[in-house]
Amino acid sequence: MATLKELLTLMCHETSYEQECRVFVSKLDLFIDKLLPYLKDAEGICRRFRMCSNSKLDQFHRVGLLFANKYLTAVDGAHDLICEECQFAAHELQQVIDDRETQQEVRTFVSKNICTRLGQYRGSCDIVVDDFLPDLFQELHNMLQNSKQFCVDLKLCSRQQVGLTSPKRTIEDIKHSLVGPSRLVSFSKKLNSLSINSHPEILMSCLECKITIDALLIELRTEEGIKNLTTDIVDFACPILPESFNDSCHDFLGMYGPTVVNMTLYQFTSEQICVALHSCESTSAFAAVQKLTYTERSQYVCEACEGISKFVEAEITDPIINKELVHGLTSAVCSHVPKSAYNVCTNLAKGYIPLALIKLEQIIGSGKVCKNVHAC
Repeated sequence: MATLKELLTLMCHETSYEQECRVFVSKLDLFIDKLLPYLKDAEGICRRFRMCSNSKLDQFHRVGLLFANKYLTAVDGAHDLICEECQFAAHELQQVIDDRETQQEVRTFVSKNICTRLGQYRGSCDIVVDDFLPDLFQELHNMLQNSKQFCVDLKLCSRQQVGLTSPKRTIEDIKHSLVGPSRLVSFSKKLNSLSINSHPEILMSCLECKITIDALLIELRTEEGIKNLTTDIVDFACPILPESFNDSCHDFLGMYGPTVVNMTLYQFTSEQICVALHSCESTSAFAAVQKLTYTERSQYVCEACEGISKFVEAEITDPIINKELVHGLTSAVCSHVPKSAYNVCTNLAKGYIPLALIKLEQIIGSGKVCKNVHAC
């Protein structure tokens, strides 16, 4: 126990919550004492957590064990074994990603749990999913196919072990690292400052946001919408609890869930959401949109949609701006992942985001975007 505490304490500085980690580790023996009666049936416990008899978790489980071995073992040659195991796990993960049934399951999950909740935008959501998912799967395939680089990025292999040379940084890479995601910030500010020609006080992004969020809230507040959200909560929460609480969980959430969901939904307004999303720079900007009559909103929403589409198309088709946007989006996304996965995230983002921007350009260039979202 003393050795285990010492090893885990050394690992705490790798986390973003070092002090909390140290406190937890110092009380580890107390937690273990409480858990021991339950751990006598290891297989039963793991089945309850859906971590046994689930083949799709095996590959991820293997990678997790590799991380543990990296820090917990000091046997000579162990790191070579870890490196080989990581490459083998990467190959297995690639097979999961390439499996057509897995890809269809992901597509169905997104459509069922996201697109079906978007009301009138469901059709557009399904189209976007069909357009963007194949490229994502292809980029995941490419990343895992280069298992050596993948494991180097995870720091489970050294470059010397797998025979990779250190990449040379180009002047452009250095420039982007110094500039940071400023182009993304600039892009966002410009996008959120576009206004209606005849009414400069009315921001296009604010008008679009209000109409979209209002439509979504109306859809979610219907009887069917509340029922679907309650079902999602039940399906997520109840399986996490011990099996003996399962029936009680279903009964409790089945009785009180719809009321809580309904009350919660009415706590949100399109004004709060759009200001939080920075689509409306302030409540005063939202007030200008709020004053429009229903007829005026219908008239201006088409202009707003087309104006935003033209701006986005112009930005992403400019080669210089495009590269800076890719860097900005990569930094914005990967800054939120654990440090150990940062390099993997960066490589995946640098491969996928340019493809996504090309696909977005094609969709906007077709001229059907505003019709598909019922703006025109």
